[in-house]
Amino acid sequence: MPRGCPEGADEAVEVVRRRYDCLRAIVTEPREKRVLVEALGTPRSTLDDVVRELESAGLVVYEDGVWRPTTTGRVAADAHADYRETVSDLCAAAPVVDALPHDTPLDRTFLDGATVHEADQALPDAVVTSILESVADAERTRGFAPTAFVGFADRFRDRAVERDGSLELVLAPDLFDLLTGRGLEEEDRNLETTVLSGEIPVEFGLWVADHDEAGVVVYAEQGIRGVVVNDTPAAVEWAEELYHRVRAEARSVEFTPV
Repeated sequence: MPRGCPEGADEAVEVVRRRYDCLRAIVTEPREKRVLVEALGTPRSTLDDVVRELESAGLVVYEDGVWRPTTTGRVAADAHADYRETVSDLCAAAPVVDALPHDTPLDRTFLDGATVHEADQALPDAVVTSILESVADAERTRGFAPTAFVGFADRFRDRAVERDGSLELVLAPDLFDLLTGRGLEEEDRNLETTVLSGEIPVEFGLWVADHDEAGVVVYAEQGIRGVVVNDTPAAVEWAEELYHRVRAEARSVEFTPV
């Protein structure tokens, strides 16, 4: 008869954490105790304690000579695996995103499954390359920037529009000159570039390439500290929503050719 988690939810969480390797092995394939001993490299006496603890928590049952997961045990193992992966993603991103203020609204949704590019003093251009590659084939790129450094803005714009793509940027009010590093010449006005000026409520830059990939740029005192890129639908949706909130408060900038 189903028993739920007899020891309670808190105890079950702790049992899953401590005994995850054994639970995962049983979820992967119901096994006899002998096979579990061999698979886990655990002494038989120790394994007895482990499986009994899992059983007491309602996570496994002993049936027909083998240990099997309960439905609760199977789902709990999957949930714990997701949690471990999320924490691993957060730890990978920490050297970059921990440079931001602690109250930065950088959502877990964006960090799950992300690829992190930390700036390397030996190869300072590598992190910039990761941004340029993301927008190179996009038909439409949108983004915002609270700050910039001379040289990169030109390269970003050129790469975003070089294959007939369009670019829309919201810049902090004092960044228009840094967008190009110079005034716009007449031929530049034919580029599919829209620039808006507005307050950026966060200290990171952001871009969205089509609806396929999004990235966050974390700045250092000079240059870029690192980049976090994610192509999961949930991450792209989060980035698009943030961009639209920023864009809604921005205003167009009139270009004057020089």
